[in-house]
Amino acid sequence: MKELKAGNERLGWVDRIPYARWKGNPYVGATRGDLLRGIKFAVDWGNTHQEEAQAIGKAGSRLIHEELKMDYVYDYMFHFLREYAKLLKYKPTKPPKAKEICVESMACAAKGREREYMMASMVNASYDLGPCDLPPPYDPMTLESLRQTKTMFTEQLQLFEQKAQEKQNP
Repeated sequence: MKELKAGNERLGWVDRIPYARWKGNPYVGATRGDLLRGIKFAVDWGNTHQEEAQAIGKAGSRLIHEELKMDYVYDYMFHFLREYAKLLKYKPTKPPKAKEICVESMACAAKGREREYMMASMVNASYDLGPCDLPPPYDPMTLESLRQTKTMFTEQLQLFEQKAQEKQNP
């Protein structure tokens, strides 16, 4: 997280080179041919709407820095594992010759980054709050409303892309 903040402070959004880069497979299958056109449209839009693109980037950074804290991740993991465990029929038992080990003894054998990450993720004290409360599942009306909103935005984006393509190829 510190490295992300340092990188963001080192080079301002407007001062960055306005080219999208993707270190991956440059070959896109025929079924995903529209992907490259969509990326080009997004880059062109970002270049012509720098203030809006900057606001989107800042909102994304804020989400990562504020909402994706390890406490929330651990709460979600605990909730997920607890709910999943309810589905299991297996009852674990402790083998007679089993030895109890602690986190510190596991981290002692680790070296370098592995040890650093183990120590960083180690629980130092019990957590006073209960696990996170996930919202109840959507009711059918709310779910349908979300689907309609998603469809509307997808169609709007396709319309924007089509207009941008028509401007480039009259």
